[in-house]
Amino acid sequence: MYAALKKVCRNVRWKTSVTQYEMNGLKNTAKLIREIESGTYKLSEYQEFEIYEPKKRHITATRIRDRQVQRSLCDNYLYEILTKSFIYSNGACQKGKGTDFVLKDFKKQLQGYYRRRGSEGYYLKCDIHHFFESINHDILKEKLRGRIESEHVLQMVFTIIDSFGEVGLGLGSQVSQLLALFYLDELDHIIKEKLKIEVYTRYMDDFILISESKDKLLEAREVIEAYLVGICLELNEKTVLQRLQYGVMYLHWKFVITGGGKVLMLPDRKRCTKRRHKLKRILCLVDKGDLSTDQILQVSASMKSHLSKGNSYKVRSEIDHLIYGYLVNRKENYHEQKVLLSGRSERYDSCAFHL
Repeated sequence: MYAALKKVCRNVRWKTSVTQYEMNGLKNTAKLIREIESGTYKLSEYQEFEIYEPKKRHITATRIRDRQVQRSLCDNYLYEILTKSFIYSNGACQKGKGTDFVLKDFKKQLQGYYRRRGSEGYYLKCDIHHFFESINHDILKEKLRGRIESEHVLQMVFTIIDSFGEVGLGLGSQVSQLLALFYLDELDHIIKEKLKIEVYTRYMDDFILISESKDKLLEAREVIEAYLVGICLELNEKTVLQRLQYGVMYLHWKFVITGGGKVLMLPDRKRCTKRRHKLKRILCLVDKGDLSTDQILQVSASMKSHLSKGNSYKVRSEIDHLIYGYLVNRKENYHEQKVLLSGRSERYDSCAFHL
């Protein structure tokens, strides 16, 4: 429990409530253990707010004491029990399986598909309508009863599920994230083992199926829709069936198979536009004196680091030239800044920063 407290305090020690709780960490941990053992432990009220990046989402944030309990519960029991049946290409909220893993795995699957089938084929991209808000509690509890043997743990998990209301799970709880992944675990096995789909990947409620047969994907969609109806879910309007040659948009990256078999990972154009506008807004803050030149360099370096995961040389060059032009206009000593700004080869530096 104390180790769980140290984990949940990472990167949030700027909050006064977290610092005060951690200052008496051993005392608070002992108190929590006594409450759990005596059966008097109760969840605190959630902090609810909304975020708007990339779209509007309602967040149900858990208090620090409850995050400590849930972290310990996941690390010491739930994670191993629930994830042992997950397929390899099921990403999100797992150790070593973040967005980087999912993107690399999907790219590897596409390379294997080209070796077997070539670049011809179709893909079915599915997205579930209001996934977290629509998860049925009774169905989820029935699934958990077949997996969790400890009655004590089962009741704790049921308490967390019921705390979100009559239906749905809240974003912001580690347990709810893990349960949401588990909710569609059976669907993963149906797609891979019964439908025999060659290329399949899933990141929470976004999943993609690829096959050389259009009819096979249409049949798969019918099976998926029928299964989702049984667990009180449905696909939304983002679900599409397209030719593979048009490219596949997944997690804000566009995957394109070239004629030579190379798989390109291109950044999303809409994201690039938003990133450029954001950078210009930050430059305005530098003009007003609210930010320093070093801070704008850190922001651009962060953007380029993310973009370097794919084939994004042109976009990164545009960021460099935007910053370079700004420094020239401000008559900054850009010769001293060029190593921080570019972060690439000496050949590019000599071209980009030539007067």
